[in-house]
Amino acid sequence: MRIFLLALTSVMLLIGLTTPSILAQELPTDQTQLNDMISKSFDYVHKADISTSTMTILLHGVTLSPNDFILLYDSTPYVSKGHFAANLPCDPKDPYHPIFEVLVGRAPNLFVMPIGYIEKISTPPRICVYHGQFGFGAPITDIALKYTGDTSITFEGPHSVVISTHEFYKPATQSFQEQHHNSNVNKSATQSLQEQHQNSNVNKSATQSLQEQRHNSTATGH
Repeated sequence: MRIFLLALTSVMLLIGLTTPSILAQELPTDQTQLNDMISKSFDYVHKADISTSTMTILLHGVTLSPNDFILLYDSTPYVSKGHFAANLPCDPKDPYHPIFEVLVGRAPNLFVMPIGYIEKISTPPRICVYHGQFGFGAPITDIALKYTGDTSITFEGPHSVVISTHEFYKPATQSFQEQHHNSNVNKSATQSLQEQHQNSNVNKSATQSLQEQRHNSTATGH
């Protein structure tokens, strides 16, 4: 009996080593497809390195024209990783292709983030729920919602966005916003030095003028 159990265990270990797991069979080899799968996956788990935070943005009453966008999030100078979820109106004939784009990146360099449609909790066209992951590739500091429909649209009561961040870190390179800020700070510092120098010259001139007046007064007295 013991020999039989040992033989059975050996066979099971051999099968485990030679048979790929279900996850390995499902994961695509193409990097673009893999990024898309991670972005839309319900099961993707990221371990937080620093802290977590969640913010809910209510869109009720906001009207957008075609190609208008709303800036939803900005974590500059820190780069963020996290999860995006939204309850938005959609095309009832094709809810899997949203009439909105989620733009992410480091302003002004933004790109479209792929999002997945959650059919089980959606009731098109009024309630269409989408979600996605961001920051697991290019650095992300900014998130915006862009309307891509043909006519103006007004958000109603249930429409909202939830952004959850899992990790923050400061990238090695400065963003355009930081460079612009530092440039303005340097200009202000330069102007301040020029003003101090100018004020110093004015004070010197005033002092010289007083000395001249005293000299002239003394000369007149003599």
